[in-house]
Amino acid sequence: MVRHDREGAFGIVINRPVGEGPIASLLEAAGEDISGISGSVKIFAGGPVQQELGFVVHSAEYHLDGTLDVDGRVAMTANRQVLARHRA
Repeated sequence: MVRHDREGAFGIVINRPVGEGPIASLLEAAGEDISGISGSVKIFAGGPVQQELGFVVHSAEYHLDGTLDVDGRVAMTANRQVLARHRA
């Protein structure tokens, strides 16, 4: 559960490890410039609601516009820039 308030509830399910993949491949699939992108990330699947959306779960000290703090230790960002900042 990421957020639960008067406006509703929002949660994500990430219960199926898919593997590890290059960050550049994820960004390229989203139509982003991949020049200078390196590294890889662990990829999990969940859902089944809105499977076309992607979220990055990360430590709470990293923050971008739109990052949602879950519990002070874990945060979630849907902004693709969280991946694009891994330039070599």
